[in-house]
Amino acid sequence: RVVEKVIERVVKEPASGATNAAQFTNARAEVKEPFQREVFFNINSSKITTESSKVKEVADYMKANPETKVDLSGYADKATGNSSINMRLSQQRVQAVYNMLTKTYGIDKSRITTNAKGDTVQPHEKIADNRVTICIVQ
Repeated sequence: RVVEKVIERVVKEPASGATNAAQFTNARAEVKEPFQREVFFNINSSKITTESSKVKEVADYMKANPETKVDLSGYADKATGNSSINMRLSQQRVQAVYNMLTKTYGIDKSRITTNAKGDTVQPHEKIADNRVTICIVQ
C-alpha cells in the first residue's frame, strides 16, 4: 500500500499565458474610496485660515491621482443670518476653496465641480460644523 502526500496551495496569480489572465486582472481591480476633507470656516467668514493644510491635502491627492475630480459643496449654519445671506456665504466658501485649488496648487478647473447649499442642508448635528466646504475627490 502506497500513501502519497498531497500538497494543496492557493494560487493568487494565474500562470503566465493563462487564457483567463485578463479576466483575473479585471476582477482584482482596486476600488478606491472617495477621498474627503472638510474645510471649516469662522462664523460669517469665507476666509481660509487654519484649514489651508486640508486644501493642500486635496490638491496633493489630486496631483498623485490625475484621473480624479473633486466636488466642492459649501454650507452655512441655519442659526445665523438668513437664507439669502447664507446662500451667498456658502458660495463664497466654495469659491475660496476653488481659488486655492486652481490658483495656489494649479489644479485644472475642468476637474472641479462646485455647488452651494446655503443653509438648506445641514450636514452636521453641531451648528458650527455646518460652516464648511466639503471636498470629495473621486
